[in-house]
Amino acid sequence: MRIVHVVPYKLDPFSGVYTAIVGLVTALARAGNQVEVWNLSPWPANRTELVAALDDAGIVHREIPESPNTWSLAPAARQMLDDELEGDVVHLHSAFSPQNNLLARRIARPIVLSPHGVYSAASLAQSAVKKRVFRRLVELPMLRRVAAAFALTPAEAGEIEAFGFEGPTHVIPNGVADPPFGLDSSALRAQLGLEPSERLALFVGRIDLYHKRIDEAVRQVAASPGWHLAVVGPDYRADRLRLEEIKRGLAGGDRIHLVGPRRGRELHEAYAGADLFVLLSRFEGMPMVLLEALSHGLPAAVSPEVEATLPVTASGAGWVAPEGALSSQLEALSTMPSGDWESARAAALRLAGAYRWDAIASAYLDAYQAASATAGQVR
Repeated sequence: MRIVHVVPYKLDPFSGVYTAIVGLVTALARAGNQVEVWNLSPWPANRTELVAALDDAGIVHREIPESPNTWSLAPAARQMLDDELEGDVVHLHSAFSPQNNLLARRIARPIVLSPHGVYSAASLAQSAVKKRVFRRLVELPMLRRVAAAFALTPAEAGEIEAFGFEGPTHVIPNGVADPPFGLDSSALRAQLGLEPSERLALFVGRIDLYHKRIDEAVRQVAASPGWHLAVVGPDYRADRLRLEEIKRGLAGGDRIHLVGPRRGRELHEAYAGADLFVLLSRFEGMPMVLLEALSHGLPAAVSPEVEATLPVTASGAGWVAPEGALSSQLEALSTMPSGDWESARAAALRLAGAYRWDAIASAYLDAYQAASATAGQVR
């Protein structure tokens, strides 16, 4: 099958959506499909490891010429779409994107859409008035051109339907690749000056205080003697400065380490060197960083909202930490027998094993074929 994936316009450089797209398209290519990746804006310079993965898989990746106006396509982009876009299905990613809407009007081929959690109630609450207007005037007309939508969880499928999409919605989760071999699990601890016996929690993601609740994680770990927290990720709208101010005002702030972004092998070594992954987000589609952590056998403490996307606690691979409860959870984990830690690590590996990309890609392929067969039915 010929499949074109369109990377969202000006996507955050460290977004897990990049990782999800590359994981899916490389698995589709391994299965013998002809896959291309088209970017609506330049590929970020700091994601070279993902570009290398596309090249290794023999996947063509192109940049659609940018327009200075977000609400228009450049003439060269329109010509490129008319002359070179060949595929049985075109897969758009994200939502509330003027560029996606313009593409949907221009593309004559079957279109499918992955909102990646953007239709969730928590996401819609941000810039709510603008999104209500955009929904009515732009997004819903675009959705009538979409042959099928993809949800990462059953809850997201309900959100897509509630938003107003009337076509079929397929629930297919994100996938995860196996970690690389030969990792140095002591690398991060050596950088932070930590002994092997010291407990280390890890957060990975952009430093977005509202969405990711990192300030909550920082306060809770600072209040937990014996625990350190490594915050791995890029700044987001100057939230790092706010986080540094919070850190300076805490008694245990010296155990909070803001180490900046890591990618590729260096990131995998951070997972390999931690004792616990922490993700207290207010909302998520299905977080790639959590899947990656679990693939290292790293148990996780997650918010109830994250647990709803991936059953960490229900699988024995971690614990739910409601707001204000992480500190007491860490205190209990400090005295947990080593055998229970090993059981949680084994459960993390089993949970990640259920989300391997090749199986996920097969489910997408079935949905693509169904969408292609029913394309053109405008609702």
